Amino acid sequence: MSELREQLAALCHDQWSGWMAYLFSKSKVDNDGQTIIPSWATERWARQAGTMYDGLSDSEKDSDRKEADRFLALLEAALAEKDDVIEEFVADNEMSEEYVAMLKARIAELEREVDVLKYGAVCVQAEPKEGRDE
Repeated sequence: MSELREQLAALCHDQWSGWMAYLFSKSKVDNDGQTIIPSWATERWARQAGTMYDGLSDSEKDSDRKEADRFLALLEAALAEKDDVIEEFVADNEMSEEYVAMLKARIAELEREVDVLKYGAVCVQAEPKEGRDE
């Protein structure tokens, strides 16, 4: 999990540094070395910072969705490796089959949550409850 954490931290830094590069590209440096953000940018970014996600415009939401997709890609890649990780973990820790089944069920729940985040609840098919006819 620490590798995934490092990948997510690197992505956070990449997003932050990309934002800072954009901010500086729109700003000017005066004779004293002070960075001046143009008023149009200050007004726009202050408005965006003070607006909840639901209140953003569609294009602003799309920009945030693109950034969220970068996180989802890392999470999906980590989930794709889950079977190998489980087998290695079980072998290293001599776990019971019941405990392994519980871990796999939790992983399946997490995969469904990622699908909801990525595709929306409408496209995610819930698992049938035990003892319930389909």
